Amino acid sequence: VGTVAEYSTLALLAKEKGYFQDNGLDVELKDYISGPPAIADLLTGKIDMCTAADFVGVRNIFTNKDLRILAQTGEVESFFLIADAKKGIHTAADLKGKKIGVTKKTAGEFFFGRFLTLNNIAFSDVQLIDLPITDIETQIAEGKIDGGITYDPHIYELRKKLGSDAVVFSIQSGQRLLSVLFTTGQLLKNNPDVANRYLRSLAQAEKFVNEHNTDARDTIGKILKYDNQYVAYFWPKYIFDLTLTQQLLISMEDEARWTIENKLTTETRVPNYLQFISKDPLQKAKPEGVTLVTQ
Repeated sequence: VGTVAEYSTLALLAKEKGYFQDNGLDVELKDYISGPPAIADLLTGKIDMCTAADFVGVRNIFTNKDLRILAQTGEVESFFLIADAKKGIHTAADLKGKKIGVTKKTAGEFFFGRFLTLNNIAFSDVQLIDLPITDIETQIAEGKIDGGITYDPHIYELRKKLGSDAVVFSIQSGQRLLSVLFTTGQLLKNNPDVANRYLRSLAQAEKFVNEHNTDARDTIGKILKYDNQYVAYFWPKYIFDLTLTQQLLISMEDEARWTIENKLTTETRVPNYLQFISKDPLQKAKPEGVTLVTQ
């Protein structure tokens, strides 16, 4: 199973607390720097499930119809534009002509694109540099780019490195990033009970977070080797909730329309995402978590 640091908190806790084992699963967790490489490995059969943002699913469903959504595992406002004031960036208008790092095909690309639109700035007005998420932090700190789109813990680290020169813009416009658990249609066909037991394990992890929040926070900090200050910083920002909601469908359709309008896909129609959402495993593991209208 592919995980992405604290964005996969429920999976990390399920492993640490033995919930996978209790449900008859032998789960190996593989950490990824972001969702796109995890989805890539999922679709080539290297892993069986993974966590990624809803937008990563949108981009991949355009080209791969075997991708399946099992559940939302949480939500957070995590993507920000961070820039160095010494580069002359103080307002959104100052972004014109500047070198801005962004990891293409991630939710950051979508949120930044919409942020530019809301500020009457075209993509062509900005020098977009496609970079891996770790390189964005490094190149901003070294002054090689003027700013970048990234998320915590990179935002947290860059604030410390840039100090008073850090200029941070909220770019999600109130739309929270949805962490989503993905698998493939092939796995659901060949091993349907695996998905049921996996989600049952995550439901136990969610219950642990709700009933022992401080213990859960400290456990995640130790697993990820985070310092106490960072854990205290990010933990309250995140809602850990195992669900399938209407908001997921609304967000994916919105993201798909944006992708089509910006010609980032050759497709011209928004897919019917209900065809890619498998609600039965979560319905069995946590029926109250399914509020998605499917008819």
